[in-house]
Amino acid sequence: MNPTNNHLFLLEILAIIYDLNVKHSLIAIYIKFIENMSPFTIPSNPMLMRRFKLAFVLLLLLFAFFSIRNMGLLLVSKDKPLPSDMIFVLLGPVPDRALLAAEFFNDGLTHKILMANEYQAGLDAALAERLHIDKTSDVFVKALQSLNVPANAIEVLPDVAASTRDEAIILRNYLEQHSDIKSVMIVTSSFHGLRAKKLFSLAIEGLEHEVRLVVPENKHSVFNAKKWWSDRYSATMVALEYLKLTNFYFSDRFTL
Repeated sequence: MNPTNNHLFLLEILAIIYDLNVKHSLIAIYIKFIENMSPFTIPSNPMLMRRFKLAFVLLLLLFAFFSIRNMGLLLVSKDKPLPSDMIFVLLGPVPDRALLAAEFFNDGLTHKILMANEYQAGLDAALAERLHIDKTSDVFVKALQSLNVPANAIEVLPDVAASTRDEAIILRNYLEQHSDIKSVMIVTSSFHGLRAKKLFSLAIEGLEHEVRLVVPENKHSVFNAKKWWSDRYSATMVALEYLKLTNFYFSDRFTL
């Protein structure tokens, strides 16, 4: 490959990044490198060498820029909502999750909504002092009922969860005892979708019966996936989720 072709090769990659679709772009760049690996040579002319280095640095900077820009979008699971035997609502922010669960229920996509109990540090001591504090699951139940979901369609499991990993284990244990459940929709906030799907998919792998799992995008969420850096809440959620994803890859996935 001559120096002119070297530059054309880099320009093609820059064009791919400019028209960024994260997954497809990464694949396209990888293929482009593989196709050009054997004949690819570094120019020997000093002027061409400087230009080559500049183009390569520009390529890396653009790649880093667009990768960072899309960090919020990568966190969102965009499974299509499907009719399911049950919805499992993950504990956390109530408004967006309750709205989505009620929407799916009222649209006839399910007839049953389940959730776990949430661990609250210091709750026992507070109750001993006669301080009444509603659990997150209690707030969810009230919110769902206010959105026309009947009480007999909501079930709060007695198991206590302190993390998404705990909730995945609780759901797996429930499914082991209810082989009639063949499909589950996980309802959570948008920023939580990717990690939730990874955890729950891994948790149910060992079940004796097959269960279809979907994690739809939550369009009621205030999380700004496209411009996550534009507000404090979205930026905080991105930072936290990537830390928790790191924990998933190095710890959680080995303990499910």
